[in-house]
Amino acid sequence: MENVASPASATGWTILPFRLVRSLPAPEPGFRCVVRGVTCEGDLLLLWRDARDAPVLYPLAPSPAGAAPPRPKMDMGHAVRLLRVGEERGLQQIDLPPLEVAIDHVAMFPDGRVLLAGARSKYRGPDDHDLNVMIFDPATGRLERFLLGDGLDHVGIDGQGRIWGGYCDEGVFGHHGWGRACKGPEGPGAGGLVCFDDRGNQLWRFNGSLARNCIDDCYALNVSADRVWAYYYSFYYVCEVDADLGLRIDKPDVGSTHALAVSPEAFLFPFSFRDPDRSGFHLVSRADPDHGTLLTGVLPEGASLEEALLIGQGARMHAVTGTAWFCAEVPALA
Repeated sequence: MENVASPASATGWTILPFRLVRSLPAPEPGFRCVVRGVTCEGDLLLLWRDARDAPVLYPLAPSPAGAAPPRPKMDMGHAVRLLRVGEERGLQQIDLPPLEVAIDHVAMFPDGRVLLAGARSKYRGPDDHDLNVMIFDPATGRLERFLLGDGLDHVGIDGQGRIWGGYCDEGVFGHHGWGRACKGPEGPGAGGLVCFDDRGNQLWRFNGSLARNCIDDCYALNVSADRVWAYYYSFYYVCEVDADLGLRIDKPDVGSTHALAVSPEAFLFPFSFRDPDRSGFHLVSRADPDHGTLLTGVLPEGASLEEALLIGQGARMHAVTGTAWFCAEVPALA
């Protein structure tokens, strides 16, 4: 069976053909897939959780002011299972201990340790805040927890085992007790894009590293083994951070978008999440941001990008549905 999309399926557009990497197993009885991610080596991560968790991952607790901020905690622990799926390798299954936190992100260290993170953390007072990250070591069963901060929209781990966090505007400017507006301390997310070691210590942050440029909202993050790219507002720029924390800024300006893949010559972005066309992509030259083209992504076997989660990793754009994993390489510009 042919596993590459046919250009004939989208006549009149420049085609971005996705290929089938592999079909995905259905969650075992009693489980549902709640989070998906991609390692810096390009393997797919599927996090299954006890189906009793229901669709509400953040029980709400009223605050004294009458608001109801998310609380990264479940009422009881539930079983969690992680599948690591490689293009060439078989399935690796990791059973994690019952957890009492909501999970929005999953990542994996080069040594096989697993990072689980919640997007939210509430500050209530000195030494009283939600620790929204856990690291589990399957080899020893050891579980560690620490803070990566509120508004954590993106998480990845590079080839050196460094953790990268990209933050939304609430994480940058403060919310849920963090920041000046809430009369609290500056949260980790104030850096916009922040690099941590595996104990949660900050190694580097974008905001403050450049006098005339800052991240108000990190829209997309791509973490490879030796480089990291973040697409951010309010400038619609891309920052590239190399293995030695050297910085480069590009200015593609394609508006709001939620993923990016990068080759030495070009950026690939999906259309805005507000755009009704979920199959559209921007291909933009890195040397000349005014040079680019529009593409239509096409999945093989009748699959639809409408149902796919897009994840950029290195020069690949991954598209993950409930039943299959596809990817496309950043094409060459004409």
